[in-house]
Amino acid sequence: VTGSLLDLSAEQSVNAWSTVGQGQALAYHEDGQLAGQVEAMRNGDIQDGQALQGGLTEVDQFLNRTDDQRLLITEGATNINGQAVYGAAHQDSGTMFVDIASERIGSLVNTVAHEGMHLTGAGEANATVTGYMTDLAYRVNAWAN
Repeated sequence: VTGSLLDLSAEQSVNAWSTVGQGQALAYHEDGQLAGQVEAMRNGDIQDGQALQGGLTEVDQFLNRTDDQRLLITEGATNINGQAVYGAAHQDSGTMFVDIASERIGSLVNTVAHEGMHLTGAGEANATVTGYMTDLAYRVNAWAN
């Protein structure tokens, strides 16, 4: 079954747990400075497109352990059925798109982790669970920090 948990390879399982662990570490990275930037983006305190692009790229690089400049911001993203989505991944180009419109920016940790998993070949079920777990790990630790 494509896109199910049955597709979960050992490599994808390790990648998923690594990403969740990075979500936890995100709350403490640079003495909480990156978490402060995440919260400013989530709360809408950062409105400038370049600042959002740079901040989200930094989150992607930290969560997904990459040096790539592969994240682009967008507004009003939809899937092929016209339904609103928080992000998308284009595996052929290695590009991740994150929607920054209104409430969608509030889920940026989930979205970046989710789309990052797709860029490593994960199916929808694995990407979804990893996104939620990474966001939960980040939020609990950011709150505690």
